[in-house]
Amino acid sequence: ETGLIETLGQKFQIHPLVLEDSVSTNQRPKFEEYDEGIFIICRALSFDKTLVKVKTEQVAIFFKKGLLISFQEDETDLFSMVRERLKTGNGRIRQRGADYLAYSLLDNIVDHYFFVVDEIEEVIENLEDKLLGNPDGTIKQQIHHLKKELIYTRKSISPLREAINRFSKSDNKVIEERTLVFVRDLYDHTIQIMEMVETYRDTLNGLQDLQISEISFRMNQVMQILTI
Repeated sequence: ETGLIETLGQKFQIHPLVLEDSVSTNQRPKFEEYDEGIFIICRALSFDKTLVKVKTEQVAIFFKKGLLISFQEDETDLFSMVRERLKTGNGRIRQRGADYLAYSLLDNIVDHYFFVVDEIEEVIENLEDKLLGNPDGTIKQQIHHLKKELIYTRKSISPLREAINRFSKSDNKVIEERTLVFVRDLYDHTIQIMEMVETYRDTLNGLQDLQISEISFRMNQVMQILTI
């Protein structure tokens, strides 16, 4: 709804480039500082177990002193937990500024990355059991498909790690020093997620090798029987 976003931009004095990036939903995650405020783009992830597919949604966050506006690609309620904390007044979120709220939204998105990666791990474990038990002809395609999904996940998370790193090192007057401690912790979480993704990629490579070994073993058995 470009008209609505343009109206918001005029009312809250948001830079035109921020508005342009907000409506273009194929942006790379990034952290940018303007005279009007700070702009962050990231990608929220979800995992469809039925299709074994990682889905992404662009989220844009603009904040300055006393104001934060977030733009979502879809009508999903990504921030229900943060909104609930605001309503109940639990924790620091009501006592801090827009910079801490921006951190809270990013933290909510990154926390969900862990759920997505856990679901991928569950699929990998099922593939491993299937491979060692009674593999069918589709398992090679399943492993290859999951490897592509992990690469896609990595491409979505890796630029965000850079953006959060820039956030943690910013000396912008909008960001309080006490908020940066939490942002640095969030940066550590993104590194942890990246390491988990790399581990699962290595696991899938191992499964591919195991599949080739299983095929060779079964072929040798057949050859032995035919030779006898």
